[in-house]
Amino acid sequence: MQEQFKYGGAFYYCFGMVCYLAPQKDHVYIGFVEGVHLSNEQKLFAEPDTKQIRKVRIYPDKAFPAEALHDLLQEAILFNELKMQNKKTKSRVRDK
Repeated sequence: MQEQFKYGGAFYYCFGMVCYLAPQKDHVYIGFVEGVHLSNEQKLFAEPDTKQIRKVRIYPDKAFPAEALHDLLQEAILFNELKMQNKKTKSRVRDK
């Protein structure tokens, strides 16, 4: 995974943008750029406030959901990888 700092925050990429960190006054949230396409089996996402992005709020006084967050990151990376493969396949079909 690659990290880039822009727009005043940290963005993480693997086969495309995966997520970003956004510090708030009383918590930090992790925004999953393709969150609308993720399963949320871990029940980590807050109520959606955008069409595409889904957010996980991390509070300093609550237990950190490391394992569930790891699973969600893996799912997001897999989604990006499959999306990239699908684009390459469509590109090859158009070129023929």
